[in-house]
Amino acid sequence: MREFTLVQDIAGTVDDHWRAFFDPAFEKAIVVAMKFRSYEVIERTETETSIHQKTRAVPRLDAAATVAKVFGASFGYLEEGTFDRATRVWCVRTIPDTFADRMAADMVMKVEPAGAASRRTLAFRLEARVRGIGGMVESGFEKNLRTGWRDSAAFLNDWLRAHPAPAS
Repeated sequence: MREFTLVQDIAGTVDDHWRAFFDPAFEKAIVVAMKFRSYEVIERTETETSIHQKTRAVPRLDAAATVAKVFGASFGYLEEGTFDRATRVWCVRTIPDTFADRMAADMVMKVEPAGAASRRTLAFRLEARVRGIGGMVESGFEKNLRTGWRDSAAFLNDWLRAHPAPAS
């Protein structure tokens, strides 16, 4: 099992972050920018207390040859996330298509004020119980997650500058 945390500066308030994060136009734009091979929202339910979203995705991966051989060229995953409106925390469980019974990734995202902007903290827990290559798989996933979320933060910051919050 591998755990790590990313901390990212966001060029908008906490409200700006969540407004963009759950905006379907932002979601479509970032999927294109991140060069996903496919991305589909399977289910989305909003209540007064939460947002639940299930997506199916095939991302662009940078994987070691051995790992790529195991998962194939069209590695995909199912992601189930829940946003608690009271705590403003997004919790996600990602289950890959291959070895779904032996692999998973969990993430908890929090966004806090940081002066006029905000700071996003992503805490990850990866587990790959694949004999002989589990550590290599976890390492590859960590590398892809770090790169993907770094690029995601840059895209989000550009988006927030281009799409300011409506005046109140």
